[in-house]
Amino acid sequence: MHSRLLKVVLAILIASVMCCAAYGAATKAATAKSAGKFDQKALLMKIWNSPDSTVVGTVNGIKVTKGELLKTLWLWNARASCRTS
Repeated sequence: MHSRLLKVVLAILIASVMCCAAYGAATKAATAKSAGKFDQKALLMKIWNSPDSTVVGTVNGIKVTKGELLKTLWLWNARASCRTS
């Protein structure tokens, strides 16, 4: 029960971090190009091509890097696929 709750809480936190990172980058880009339109594909490619040490957000004051986020998501997916097989 506790591990399931922990997974749900972590999933929500990771989703929040990704949204905040995307929103923050979009806000900075929009400020720089005040007449420009938000380009989600360009933003995601910029984040994807950035190094794993890039901070994508913070949770309770703790910085979360792109590498940590991808590793966590990969582990969750690997565990989920093991259970369904």
